[in-house]
Amino acid sequence: MNDIKLADVVVIGRIVDYQIVLDPKARENNRKSVEGIKNSKTSEPLSNVRRFISDYAKFDVLVEEVVKGTATERMTATWDNSTFGEPESIPPGPYLIAFRYAQSAAPPLGGPSAIIMPTPIPEVPTVLQALCARAFIFKSDSTEAIEARGLLRDATK
Repeated sequence: MNDIKLADVVVIGRIVDYQIVLDPKARENNRKSVEGIKNSKTSEPLSNVRRFISDYAKFDVLVEEVVKGTATERMTATWDNSTFGEPESIPPGPYLIAFRYAQSAAPPLGGPSAIIMPTPIPEVPTVLQALCARAFIFKSDSTEAIEARGLLRDATK
């Protein structure tokens, strides 16, 4: 939870226009790999892969409150939940969401085998998430959101 202090922007808002952005290069590489395998026991599972670690979510947030940093009334963001995969959909909220920009310090590694993907769209913020940990997307009235607000308040004192 202390990673919230690494956030560039923290808002309370509603998620709209949520979509999964599929990585065409990963799909093409997978297709080529499957074509090169003669063993159907190996090729069949590979041809059935539907999601890749380089896929990510893109969405807008209708900002109701800015808790930290600067945000517009509607902001576009990305989320690369590489450890757990992004959900197909997400209820609108409201949520407390923490973001970081590509040039900002990343949270520490959460595990020795973690893979760090580059920020999908460097000019927009991405959801703050340490590898192998939950994303900073909490229902706005949850105990996590209350704790995050407290930590941010204490950090500014």
